[in-house]
Amino acid sequence: MFNKKKIVVDHIFQAVQPIIAKIQITSDIPSLFWKDDYILGFVGSIMAFHLTKTSPVKLNETDYGEVMAQSFERLSFVNSLPITLKYFEFFKDPQKASDRFNEGKENALIIISVILKIPLGPDAQSRIHSISEDLDSVDYEYYHAVLMKRFFYDEVRTLC
Repeated sequence: MFNKKKIVVDHIFQAVQPIIAKIQITSDIPSLFWKDDYILGFVGSIMAFHLTKTSPVKLNETDYGEVMAQSFERLSFVNSLPITLKYFEFFKDPQKASDRFNEGKENALIIISVILKIPLGPDAQSRIHSISEDLDSVDYEYYHAVLMKRFFYDEVRTLC
């Protein structure tokens, strides 16, 4: 099982690290980055998506938690235990989660849906409607980049 978990952690790191690296290239990672609920919901949801799509077997709860903790550790370069515990506390009970966590999670899922061309529900459609109007006619392959800017990089900028 160790090798399978390592493969999944490596994939998550390879998929998510470029998103974070872009911040490091243009500025520094804000000190509040891994403490911010929105960022946690957004990045954690992208990680969880990649975990479920990459794992060759359905992981039990313990293995799932270990993969997420190892992935947070590799991405953050800090002790991932507080990050992972907070993520799972909010993930398991959306009622306990802050609005910012839920918004980050939902926005990440919108971007994943747009990239994979999965139809969006009415709530998600309304969230991106104003962005679509602002864009006029942007080619589809650039649309997800605009969503990443609005839903992630603009949020990161508010932490600086």
